[in-house]
Amino acid sequence: MSIQGLNWCIKQKTDTPTTKLVLFILSNYADEVGSCYPSEKKLAELVGVSDRQIRRCLTWLVDNKLITIEHRKGTSNRYFM
Repeated sequence: MSIQGLNWCIKQKTDTPTTKLVLFILSNYADEVGSCYPSEKKLAELVGVSDRQIRRCLTWLVDNKLITIEHRKGTSNRYFM
């Protein structure tokens, strides 16, 4: 993603440092329209936490309208910043 996208991420308030890191990684993976599709397993590997913790972070990000999730069958979800 662009430098503007990463700067946007840095300015966002989150509940935990882990949630901020998840948002930062999603922003880093995002394309020019602000979407990406890493798996929860890949996010957990990059962040160094469990899949369950990743799901908690993603839920918080959705609840606070920082991302939206397009659930897709048979493949990883697509995330929009």
